[in-house]
Amino acid sequence: MIPVALPDTGVNNVRAIDWSIRVETAFTGPEGTHYHADLMRDGVWVARIALKRTAPSRAAAEALLAERCRDWIARNEQRERTGDTAFQILRP
Repeated sequence: MIPVALPDTGVNNVRAIDWSIRVETAFTGPEGTHYHADLMRDGVWVARIALKRTAPSRAAAEALLAERCRDWIARNEQRERTGDTAFQILRP
């Protein structure tokens, strides 16, 4: 797991939500390896962010996916809430 640290927004603000990502190999094809990241919030799966192109290495994929996950988290936390928008456990 790669922790996804978010900046504090206030002097006495304590973040109770723990975001992390898990980078996985999606598949390997003739053109290279594709990766995706599972985004977890307090240990519960929330979203999957995928690279549509191959990455030159796992380290490069991890860096790019971590950046994209941070962007996703920032957009999610800033969006307007209209009603019950709590995360739900997805069932297959």
